[in-house]
Amino acid sequence: MRHLSLAIAIALAPALAHAADDPACTVDAPLPDNLSAFASPAAFTGDTTMVTTGLAVKLKLAPIETVTGLLDQQPKPGTFAGRATLVVTAAGTYGIAASAGAWLNVVSNGAALTATDHTHVECSPIHKIVYYDLKPGLYGLEVSNAPKDSLTVLLFSKP
Repeated sequence: MRHLSLAIAIALAPALAHAADDPACTVDAPLPDNLSAFASPAAFTGDTTMVTTGLAVKLKLAPIETVTGLLDQQPKPGTFAGRATLVVTAAGTYGIAASAGAWLNVVSNGAALTATDHTHVECSPIHKIVYYDLKPGLYGLEVSNAPKDSLTVLLFSKP
């Protein structure tokens, strides 16, 4: 009987651990107004993806081994990477919301900018948000170590 109890405990451990991390959450939970566009991303089209404030985009990513010149110094084999261009029209603090765990670098003049903060939106399709202080202009967005070949991102002004 003890062996049966141990076998059941081992079999249920992953489910119980997941439940502890995600207590009855659903990805259908409503998002705050400034993040609502995340629910209906535009598909990636063309060679260069322009990400403007308030528009969610589903980026198409490539195997990380095929993407050259990334600033991420710790690429993980078997993950995915890609680039996009961020369009910022006014100075302020901006968040970049991402649908999965991935490394996000905002690049200006060939160097990664320092994030000012990061957070998570509980019970939502957003995995994380990384914040940067940005001035008007174009910035590179480098995505690396993504678990899948696509990633939804949303650039938004922090209220």
